[in-house]
This record gives sequence, C-alpha cells and structure tokens, in this order.
Amino acid sequence: MFDNAISLNPNAYGGANVAKVYDLVGWGGDSSSIRRVAATATTTPETLVVSHQSSTPKGSDLTTDQHMVRVDKEFIDPVKGPVKLSAWLVIRVPKGTSVVTDQEIKDNVGRLLAFEQASGALAKILNSEP
Repeated sequence: MFDNAISLNPNAYGGANVAKVYDLVGWGGDSSSIRRVAATATTTPETLVVSHQSSTPKGSDLTTDQHMVRVDKEFIDPVKGPVKLSAWLVIRVPKGTSVVTDQEIKDNVGRLLAFEQASGALAKILNSEP
C-alpha cells in the first residue's frame, strides 16, 4: 500500500500547473485505499481511490487482476446542486502470464494519455464521438 501522501500535478499531461496532495483517510479492506485533498475535505471533496480485485469469468479458468485508480471531485452547481466529476484508469491483466509486462502496461497507459492530449481528442470524446 502507499503509506505516504501522494502529490499529483497534471501540468505535464495538459492540466493546470497545480500540485494537490492526497492524504490517506480510510481503507476499503485489504484491497483499496481512500485519499482526500485536505484543503477541500469538508467543502468540495477531491478523492483519490486505489483498489484491486481478481475475477474469473464463468466458464473460464483464466483469472484476471483488475487495478483501478479513480479521482472524484465534487462541485456545487448553482442550478443542479452537488455534482461529481470522476476520472478512472482501469488496468486488467491476466493473472500468471509473463507476456504482459510492466513495460507493456506503461506503454498502453502512455498511449491513452497521448490520445487524450491529441489535438481535439478530448472535445470529441466528451462530445460522444466514436
């Protein structure tokens, strides 16, 4: 588990040049942790969740490990009231295989970040374009 606070700055990935520190506030059993930006903990919470699970689909003997990182940020909309933005990164890996390496995972996550930053890609994604 991550024992220390996690500081994140999205500037290198197209975001604002603002670092935020997520401090541990709770556990979801042995497989997940919940962190929150202390400055916003009681007003508009910003939460970072790291969790893990394994599953074996019905009729299969292949177990898949799933690792998820999620950032949630709450806002107060003047018309709708409390609303939440969530961004997820989910990595699913077949358990017990040596062909899916850390480097393969890094390369694929990097490709997703590069795609999101490509000219106009985020606007098209948010516009529900296939």
